[in-house]
Amino acid sequence: FNTIITISSIVGLLAGTALANIIIKSGRRLAIIRLDITIMIGQAICQAPYIPCLCVGRFVTGFCTGVLLIAMERSILETVPIELQSSISGI
Repeated sequence: FNTIITISSIVGLLAGTALANIIIKSGRRLAIIRLDITIMIGQAICQAPYIPCLCVGRFVTGFCTGVLLIAMERSILETVPIELQSSISGI
């Protein structure tokens, strides 16, 4: 079941790069909070004792994690001073 998180994270990264402007239109901070809440909901779904719920919860968690990585990277690069951006962007 761990591959579900990996595959959905890859899908989330691809979707996050393609849909970044749409997802973050209301503001990065609000988008990050919404994604965090959705990850918590995905983790709550994983607690159900049924295999389909586990798969759906892990997919939601992985997808939102992938999109969150895109949003957080842009947010960090906006707050870091210009002289440190080259060393920070590789993280």
